[in-house]
Amino acid sequence: MDYKDTVKIMLNQSLIKKQKVDFSHIEALLLRAQKDIVAAEANLKIDEEVTYDPFLPVSKIEAENALKTAEEFVKIVLKLVQKENPQLRFNFNK
Repeated sequence: MDYKDTVKIMLNQSLIKKQKVDFSHIEALLLRAQKDIVAAEANLKIDEEVTYDPFLPVSKIEAENALKTAEEFVKIVLKLVQKENPQLRFNFNK
């Protein structure tokens, strides 16, 4: 069973429903990502030495690098979306 089969089964059982994805959904997801990044930055300031995953300790440097990667990813996605839709403006001050 692959992803498409799983989706068909879940649709047939009304466990999920099809949704039209528009830019308001994308904006909401990017806003959530931005909030997660802010929370991660705050957590880094609290944890001086090590940030812990439930199964694996991660050094502060690794966590900071992961945070930078996440920030870069969000910026890339924003640039791509705005390149494809120059009239679109995101408002992350909600």
